[in-house]
Amino acid sequence: MESRATNATGDSMVISIRSTQHEVFEPTIMNMHNLRYRVFIRRLGWDITCFHSSIYGFLEQDEYDLEDPVYLIATDVDGAVVGCARLIPCTRMCMIDNTFAAIKGGFEPEDRNRALEASRFAVDTQRSTRLNKSKMITRTAAELLKAMVEYGLHNGYEQVVFITDARFEKILRFCGLSVERIGSDGSHQSVSTVAGRFPTDHQQLQRIARTCGLWEPSLCAPVIPGEALREGEQDVKAAVV
Repeated sequence: MESRATNATGDSMVISIRSTQHEVFEPTIMNMHNLRYRVFIRRLGWDITCFHSSIYGFLEQDEYDLEDPVYLIATDVDGAVVGCARLIPCTRMCMIDNTFAAIKGGFEPEDRNRALEASRFAVDTQRSTRLNKSKMITRTAAELLKAMVEYGLHNGYEQVVFITDARFEKILRFCGLSVERIGSDGSHQSVSTVAGRFPTDHQQLQRIARTCGLWEPSLCAPVIPGEALREGEQDVKAAVV
């Protein structure tokens, strides 16, 4: 049975699904692939592969979905998938080494063992409320970013690396994340891209919680208890995610 937790406002919830759980959570994952199709292909016009399912409609998938990723999936109060992100340990095949190898810059081999690559970040903006009336970011997007930090903290990862455009890099900074560029500018689907990273530590978690007002845990299995986070406690008992 799928376990979920609602945030303080009941707006959305974030679950993490490991590769060993993909079969159990197949409907949720298929709806996530449909969201990716709607965002990346239909809305942004990317020229990437898609498939059709008689049950779930069009689905966007690529070769990196075969690398045993962890999916962070946000659902609303009706159970609809409203946001997602894909996390792949950098010791496996990932986009920064292949699709974007030319711009990875200062990402060294010794950084890999404790690094996650985040990709395929997507949000259904029609079903997500804006964060504190901000026009820049939805609450779902902020919850997903915070969930990345929580997941990294619990699972021994020290940083998240990413390839994105300048607009989304600005959103990361808006949420309070300490973003560092690690590569040169590039291009993907006719959009200028940059390589960057941010740490997954307690300080980063408190920064995004304070900036976005997200004091409750974002992942369904709590990593940081809400009250402990408010008080800035460093010695936190992590739950299994």
